[in-house]
Amino acid sequence: MDILGISGRVKSLEKKFLTEDEISKIVNAKTLTEVSSILSSSYYQLPSITKPEDISNFFETITIDLIKDMQKSLPDELYHYFLLGYDFHNLRLVLENYRTGKESRNYIPYSYINYFILKDAFSKNNFKDVPAHLKSLVAFISKNRDREDVMLLAKEIYWETAKDLIKTQHSGFIDGYIKIEIDISNIGTFIQQQMVGGPLNLRFIVDDGRIKKERYIREDILWSTVNMEYHIKTPITVDEYDGVRYNLIMGYIKDSRVIPYGIEAIFSYFLARKLEIDNLRRLLLGKFYNIEPKVLDKWALKPYQYV
Repeated sequence: MDILGISGRVKSLEKKFLTEDEISKIVNAKTLTEVSSILSSSYYQLPSITKPEDISNFFETITIDLIKDMQKSLPDELYHYFLLGYDFHNLRLVLENYRTGKESRNYIPYSYINYFILKDAFSKNNFKDVPAHLKSLVAFISKNRDREDVMLLAKEIYWETAKDLIKTQHSGFIDGYIKIEIDISNIGTFIQQQMVGGPLNLRFIVDDGRIKKERYIREDILWSTVNMEYHIKTPITVDEYDGVRYNLIMGYIKDSRVIPYGIEAIFSYFLARKLEIDNLRRLLLGKFYNIEPKVLDKWALKPYQYV
């Protein structure tokens, strides 16, 4: 793989990321036609939009194109990592189908393993067609399918799989990123358990984040630790969670902008593209439903682009 050449290509593409000024203009635009004009020099050439499905379909196409570029530009392990969340989402739907008998239409078509192959493997308890890096995760969920907490317990295997894929690159920078993701996931689990009531089961907390497992034992200890480690306002509410995740990750990977070449620059580019797509999708859906600019302004997240 020509890391130097790919680094040069993604560095040249970085100028197409949305700027803070462009995001502000999108937030305050009066129509989607005006938004389309703002986006004219970006990755996002909007089609005619008459219904929310048009927005969803547009971003699905954008995401598929991005994944194709990932496949060409990344080592297999990092490509697998970027698709791991989609596979986990589809596994959750397969489990729901087993429990309810209802087929979901919300499966993600661009996961690494095809949803229907995954469903067949699950129903037959036969994992020969499951890729090696997903076998332990699929087998665990299949074996424990009747446990109510199986997906919470499966997070540990999910993150073990993610770490195994990431560490193949021997990059301290990318290893540091995954620690942040583990912390964010654990904080999400903590918030979720708070909402349902009752004490937190530490079995649901994954090791190897920046924040030690024992810090989750008490709310005041956790929020004090999060504040000291990440210098952010705590406690974090469920409404703030997605924004906190985005800003922590974007704040971290922005450091790679000063790296002229290497796997870190390539990884950060694709991660930033993925985050930007999520951010813009949310803003456009809000714009379609005539959400007030002052609300959209709170939804808008900081860009990867500096200028």
